[in-house]
Amino acid sequence: MEKNSLKTLIPISVLLIFVVAGCASANKTKGQLSDHYKEYKDYESLVALVPYLNYPLTRSNVEDLLGEPAYCPSATDCYYTTDKSVVVLCRDSGEAPCKDSPLTLIIGYVLAEKNKVSPQDNLGGFVLAPIDN
Repeated sequence: MEKNSLKTLIPISVLLIFVVAGCASANKTKGQLSDHYKEYKDYESLVALVPYLNYPLTRSNVEDLLGEPAYCPSATDCYYTTDKSVVVLCRDSGEAPCKDSPLTLIIGYVLAEKNKVSPQDNLGGFVLAPIDN
């Protein structure tokens, strides 16, 4: 296979992953997806809800959509876990050669009041990434 064909094939493959996840959820409403994610914490529902994380949203809006976060390590960051894991680290040693990490949506907030969590905090950004636990 030529190098140019491979460069084209990789982005298409990544796009297909999101299309398949989106198609599986295409017939569900935002409310149904939200309810499903809140109950099952499944990757497919969460990925289908990501387009609804529009700016500006408040912490209250995000929690209405996704439910309570699994964990907030700080006032500005909250984690929403999924049931999907990916291999992120493989070592050459004999002990525990590969490590799975859960895909997690990390939500960043801009605080409305200094050093205080508020429902009016604004969505500052988000990323879906594996988190080392």
